[in-house]
Amino acid sequence: FASFAGIMILGPRLTKFFYGEKKPGFVAEVVITTLAATLMTLPIILYYYGTVSLISVVANLLILPTLPYAMGLVFLSGAVVGVPFLETAVGWLATKLLDFHIAVVEFFGGMKSFLIEIEPYQTWVFLIYLVIFVPLVIGLIRQKMVKLREAYKKAQEILKENGIEDFKSDAFFLIEGIYKIKRAENAKQKRSLLYFYSSTITR
Repeated sequence: FASFAGIMILGPRLTKFFYGEKKPGFVAEVVITTLAATLMTLPIILYYYGTVSLISVVANLLILPTLPYAMGLVFLSGAVVGVPFLETAVGWLATKLLDFHIAVVEFFGGMKSFLIEIEPYQTWVFLIYLVIFVPLVIGLIRQKMVKLREAYKKAQEILKENGIEDFKSDAFFLIEGIYKIKRAENAKQKRSLLYFYSSTITR
């Protein structure tokens, strides 16, 4: 679940941080996805096992692109049981791909110099989530504030277009009024809403 949450929540944020509105290439996307999953599972792995490899990202980078194919082949091998030749061919491909995954894990797992080891069941490791989530939350707040300022500016422009120059109101109330006015079903409703919000914000 933590790995999935990392991919779905942290992954897009990392992508936007490094690439903005641009779409990353295949390799970069795999790296970011791997990094996001690794960061989210890091405290859990340290808590239960007390070890983590500094080059696990490299291992995941090799395994992740082939993982969907491995899962598909395993599923297919079960579906074609009893079918001559096809059963053997699919089973062979699935086995070779899984052997590749095992070989990668064993190769990088054997590099002890890249291992960080601590005593398992240390609750302080979950403080790592603060390092991950505090910048994430701050970034989200800043993003929301930028959007709010843009919406407030747009609301001011719309009000000025309707002849309202002097207005005093908090941004949320003003933006709410603008959206309701823009979504009004007919001209009469629009005029009523415009009168209500304009009389309120110019008090």
